[in-house]
Amino acid sequence: MIGKELVGKKFRTGEIGFKILEIEPYSKRLVSDRYKKILAFREGFLVAVGFRGTLIPNITLKDGVVRLTKIEISGQVFDRPKVISAALGIEEAMQPYELR
Repeated sequence: MIGKELVGKKFRTGEIGFKILEIEPYSKRLVSDRYKKILAFREGFLVAVGFRGTLIPNITLKDGVVRLTKIEISGQVFDRPKVISAALGIEEAMQPYELR
């Protein structure tokens, strides 16, 4: 499974620190045509795709992307795309956020 090494790791984007608890991996061939442009971003960025008005948070990888399905911020767990994106400060689809 691509991206499995990210589970349990901590990252920062801007001033927000978070821990990845669960992911859903998508290899390059599994990314739907509608969202293929996410693959143009360099590896290691937080990038949301828009789906029916909701920003779906993903991290770009060498071989595809992983969708964030559960994260933790300061002991609080977030497990819905809209809530995860809001907690991470994502405001726009296809806008890359650098991870540290």
